Amino acid sequence: MGFFDNQENYSPMARGRVEGIAKVTGQGKYAAEYEVDNMVHGVLVGSTIAAGTIKHINLDLAKQVEGVIDIITHEHKPVVQGFSDRDKIEEKLKEARFSLPVFHTDKVHFKGQPIAMVIAETLEDATYAASLVEAQYNAGDFEVDFEVARQSVDLNAAGKERGSMDAWDSSPFIVEEEYKIKADVHHPMETHATIADWVSDDQLRLHDKNQGVNNVQRTF
Repeated sequence: MGFFDNQENYSPMARGRVEGIAKVTGQGKYAAEYEVDNMVHGVLVGSTIAAGTIKHINLDLAKQVEGVIDIITHEHKPVVQGFSDRDKIEEKLKEARFSLPVFHTDKVHFKGQPIAMVIAETLEDATYAASLVEAQYNAGDFEVDFEVARQSVDLNAAGKERGSMDAWDSSPFIVEEEYKIKADVHHPMETHATIADWVSDDQLRLHDKNQGVNNVQRTF
């Protein structure tokens, strides 16, 4: 693909991407590179167990760090309108295609699940304070063996069936092989970050790194 100074010479597809020219000319910004006045920084604290419940979160040491403004947990959080009606939470989650009400439950579903967020005047203060947050858990059972876990999955209940699961029974030829490959991990250049800017009392502007702009907007 060739690049030209005159935008009219770009293909229709290139002109259709609002950030296309900025990206290919090196002017595009990552989500964390935008500047907002009076910005504070939030750093997440992840669960150290894979399953269970949170028994207690000790924030005493973290709160002593200079620059710390507040620490959000499931015990201390602002009211979120979408989660204010407990009877409608499941409905809201399905509507937003969002499965975990972060900081609204003491349940731990996976290791690294956000259980607290330290808010401080600088990123360094928030990062250091986050390292001082300690949690006690009631650990639960979990399964990490894929072969065992998949036995409990009903393949016929996937919800996106195409054809019949029994169609291969009448096939004239059947080839059955088993392949094992090493794990493959992709490494995007941009780290995960979000800048939230209240432009007015009822308008929130987000600079966010995600793969589904409409889904993120719907969730918020």
